[in-house]
Order: sequence, then structure tokens, then C-alpha cells
Amino acid sequence: MKKTKRTVAVLFAIIFVFSTTLSSFGCTGLYVGSDYSQNGSTYYGRSEDSKIDSCKIFGIAEARDWPAGSMYTSQENKFTMPMPSHTHRYTYCKDTPQNQEGFRACEAYGEVGVNEFGVSISATVSTDYNKAAEEADPLKEEDGICEFNLPSVILGKATTARDAVEYLAKIIDEYGSGECNSLMIGDANEVWYFEIVSGHQYAAVKLPSNKVSVQPNITLLRSIDVNDTENVIVSKNLVKLAEDHGFLQKDEQGRIDVAKTYAPVHVSAGCESRFWQGTHYLNAAYADTLSDKTTSDERQLLFDADRKLSTLEVLRLLAYRGEGTKYDSNKTGCYAIGNNRQEEVHVMEVRKGMPNDLATLQWLGMADGEFTIYLPYYTTLLTEVNPRYNEESRTYVEGSINWAFSRINKLCYDTRKKEKKDIGENIRKYFEAYQQSLIEQQPAMDQAMLAYLGESKELATQKANEIGKKISEQTFHVADGVLKELKAYIEKGNFDKPFMPSSYEKNVMPDYTFPTAETKLNLEYRPDMNEGMAIKEIKGMPTYIRGESKGMSFKLVDGDFNSFLAVFVDGTEVDEKYYEKSEGSINIKFKKDFLDTLSVGEHVVKITTTKGYGEMTFAVADKSAEKPQAKSTKVTKVTKVTKETSAKTGDGQMVELYMGLAIVAAAAICMIGYRRRQNR
Repeated sequence: MKKTKRTVAVLFAIIFVFSTTLSSFGCTGLYVGSDYSQNGSTYYGRSEDSKIDSCKIFGIAEARDWPAGSMYTSQENKFTMPMPSHTHRYTYCKDTPQNQEGFRACEAYGEVGVNEFGVSISATVSTDYNKAAEEADPLKEEDGICEFNLPSVILGKATTARDAVEYLAKIIDEYGSGECNSLMIGDANEVWYFEIVSGHQYAAVKLPSNKVSVQPNITLLRSIDVNDTENVIVSKNLVKLAEDHGFLQKDEQGRIDVAKTYAPVHVSAGCESRFWQGTHYLNAAYADTLSDKTTSDERQLLFDADRKLSTLEVLRLLAYRGEGTKYDSNKTGCYAIGNNRQEEVHVMEVRKGMPNDLATLQWLGMADGEFTIYLPYYTTLLTEVNPRYNEESRTYVEGSINWAFSRINKLCYDTRKKEKKDIGENIRKYFEAYQQSLIEQQPAMDQAMLAYLGESKELATQKANEIGKKISEQTFHVADGVLKELKAYIEKGNFDKPFMPSSYEKNVMPDYTFPTAETKLNLEYRPDMNEGMAIKEIKGMPTYIRGESKGMSFKLVDGDFNSFLAVFVDGTEVDEKYYEKSEGSINIKFKKDFLDTLSVGEHVVKITTTKGYGEMTFAVADKSAEKPQAKSTKVTKVTKVTKETSAKTGDGQMVELYMGLAIVAAAAICMIGYRRRQNR
């Protein structure tokens, strides 16, 4: 949770002590291990809760060398430390300078980012310590490292997730921490959970693949084996400090229970409601076992999910308001995970089997999670972002993607509160459909990026920048259009008819693709490659015979195998499970299961690469047919239809003749019966 000003943080702490019923306006973290995701990815992230209707800036900190003796100095407190001789390139999502008293020289509250080595961070979720821990090891508020600068300091130096954890540990050992926080750090191989529990004490654990977690401003780390140095990193005196001061709590095996030792027993009502909502979202039966007022002895950092979650489900967790449950924020007013103080929401998706440069995909949504669209970024490679993310104004500015989503959220929230009308229902449905479309297109984008990376890292970086700008520009115009229509709807003051975005009615969805190079390459049907496949040539055209042929192969003669992008038939991208590709230029062998779905007639196959494309016409015929029928434009949908189109050739001459005669006849009838102008 961001502490905008030190005085605000102090006031909040005072209020917190005197009233545990106060909603804690804080961030919520999430973790989903790969065993509980439908696609085998690991997910972690959080919402950044701070102010209503505010703006963040998504950008890049360039790599740079620092002269000997350079010092990093915080502009929030007196924390200072020597700069390394070199800092890496990394992304950030920082505060608007005007919201941080003009701190233009730093990334104030950078919160989330990925560096050029693929190290990612989500920081921080503010927590608290108990009175005993405070007396034994008070926070270094005046000169310790804080959330304000922690992400930037770590990303500039670390080369792996473990390296980042150890670097942060070293900083706290030497300089102390100004706040109690939890955070997560990851790379292509692992994700770590790190809790700062007092001025100099901390504990970090490597998160397992078979658990999930929700973290709403509560210290949750339970029993750990401090001697398991492969999976656990702790401060030297984590156990000794508590033991010497008489507040150490152990489990039955003699291990320290971190939460029971260092955390308050009870938390605020706002933390309770979000903990229950998040737990219920991931495992409803487990949530029903929780007390209405939990204790540090009852709460768990890690637990089992009740299903495998889709990417959309993971993203929507940060928008959850407990709908239909006893903690339904729309009815009870309890503080929700998906609240109106979220400045941005983000989820890191760490994909198995991908090279380090592509393994971590950052899903970034601006403003509140309920009415936003997470956009996917290859942030390890990213060196440029859409300038629409860089608006520094404290108030709404037209043309800003950040402010467009922020204002949509504010209007929907305010109207729901004032008019008791959920005018955002169709916006949610539309944005979820748009989000799902992006998710469905991601595998094809990954294949394209793998091809570009195979050619060179420089080309992959160029393409990561290009697609990031393209999809954010498209999405801005969608959000901006919805915002303008929503304003007009509210101004009319009639809420009886639900608001419906016109782009939703028109089914406007993202085009998350690269334009195909226009160079035409030589695509051939090779009889020698189709030996034993029972393919016939009818009037010089390769023809697949239903009930007889076993498949069909084509060769892109001058194609570079490493530049391969995708295969299309009649403009529809074909799922990879329906064909085999092999080297020797680029060989594509369609499977019988796919070819049997095509209608009888002519079809166009198109193979695309980063360097060009090749296309040709083939036919499908029934076993009894002597020649293919007239060209059909019908193809069974096997994946999402993209904007890719193919110029179809070879229509039958007789069909053209009949169509021409029909047109002439129709025109004659119209001339006899009517006199109409032709303008439409």
C-alpha cells in the first residue's frame, strides 16, 4: 500500500490502533502456482490502491553507468546508499510527479516492473507489526528503504529473482526498512514472497507450484525452516530478536511462526473483507471455514485452490467485489478487493518453456480493476511505450489511456453509489470479452515473437515495442469511445435503459497481430512430399479426396524456418494442432482431421513469415467426384478469425457466367418494375 505522505501514514497508523473496524485502504496481492492454472503458467501480481481517480505513468528507465562515488538519495526520506557502477534497463509504473510534490527526478512509487534480465517485481503490500516487535526493532522511518524507491533500487541491480531477494536483504541489514511490507519477486524459473516484519527483520520464501495466495495488507507467512537456505532467506536475528525479547512463537516442530511472532493478532475490517473475498474466489469451501474475525493463528499465506484457473479468472480476481456472497461490497458496503482506489492493477504471467526474454508476460491495467483492460507486454525486451501512458496531469486529460480508464471507473462507481444503478454492467461484459480475445490471441503472438527472437534480439525488441504501441493505441480508442458515450448517457439522466457501448454492439475486438511482410515467396505443392497421401491432381490442381486422402503437404521453397509465423486457410488462422511443420525451407503437412472439415471446392492456403508470405490454391473433393466443385468460401473455424485476408483465385468460369446472367436478369426486372436512384 502506498503511503503518499509520511504524515498521512502516521495518522493512518493512529486511527488503525484505535479502530480495527476501519477499512484499510490498501493493496491486495495474489499468487497462483502453475499447478492451479489451466495453461501451466505461474501468476503473481497485485492492485495498487491509493487514491480515487488518479493517474500512473508507465515507462522505461534506461540502463546507465554511474561515476564512482555516485549516491542514490530518496526524495521521500533520508535514505541514501551508493549507486552500483551500472544499473540495468527496467520498466516502471510510477506516480504522476504532481501527485508526489514534484518528484520528477525519480520513479516515485515505481510499484511494478521488469528489467532486461527478466527479473520482475510487484511491490509493495503494506503490512504492520505488533507492539512487542516495534519495541524490539522499530522501523527506520527517517532513513530506511521504503516502498517509495524499493522497486527501482532492486530492478536496477538484480540479474535473477534470488539475486534480487538477497540484494534487498543486504540493504535492510545495512540501512533498515522504513515500513513493514510484503512483496513478490520473480524470474523465468521461480517466484519469491518477501515479508519485512520490523526495522531490520525479514523472511523470504520460494513459492511452491501447488498453492495459491491472496495478500490484503496482512502479514501471512507462517512456519518456516530457517535452515532451508535453498528455499528460505531470513535476517540473521529473525529468531534471536524475538527469543531475546520474549515474543517468539513456534510451531510443534520448533520452527518460527513468522505471523504469530511479528504480526498483530487482529486486522482491520477492510483487511478481513478482502481476505475473505480473495479466499472465496480461489476456494469457496475453505473461505466458509474462516471466522468472521480471523486471528494470526487462523490465517494462512498459502492454500489450495478448488479448480484450475484461466488467465481471465486470475486477472479478474483484482476486480472481485464478493458479488453474491456475505461480503458483497455492492450490498454491504464492505471494503472490496475491486475498489475505487486502485491506481493500476498488474499480473505477471511466467510461462514454462519460453526463453528468458519472453518468459514473463506483464498484464497491465490502468485505474481500477473493475472497469479496465489488462494489456500484455513483453517487458523484458521493452524499450519504448505508447506516449499516451505519460500524461503528468493531476486531473483528467483527453488523449491519455490512463485517464480514460480512470474516468470510466469513477463515473460507474459514483453513479452506482448515487443512483443505486449499475450502469457499468455492459461495460464490464464488453471489457471482459475484449480481454478474452487478447488472451486467445496470445499464443499466436508468442509464436511470432519466437520467430523474431530466433532472428535477433534486436528485431524481437523492435517488435515488442511495435505490438505494445499498437495494442495500447487500439485499446485507448475503445476506452475513449466508451467514455464519451458514457458521459452523454449520464448527462441525459435517464437510467431506466441500460447503458450499451456502441463498440460492444458492433463487436469491436482487438487486432493483436503483426502485419505480414508483403514480399511474396514461392509456395509449392510437391508430389514427392505427398507420396502415399492419395492426393490427386485434377485439372492441374492438387486435390484432397475425402474418404481417401490421408493428408496434404506444401513447401515454402524460399522460406526461412526460423521466420515462420502462421498458416491460414481462406483467411482463417489454423491452429498448430492441425498441421505439422518441419525444416527444409518450411514444410507444412495438414492433418486429415483438419482437411475433412473443409467444404468441397477450392481453398487458398497461405503461409506467413517475418520476411514474406506464400499462397496457392488447392481443392477438396468427395471420393466420387471427378473434379472439384466451384470454389467455396466456407471453412470450419478452428481458431479465432484474425484480420489476415487472402486473395482467392481460380473461380470456376461457369459460375462466373451464371452469376453474370443472373445479375443482368435482375437488373432488367428492376428497370421494368421500378425507377430508383442508385445512391445508397
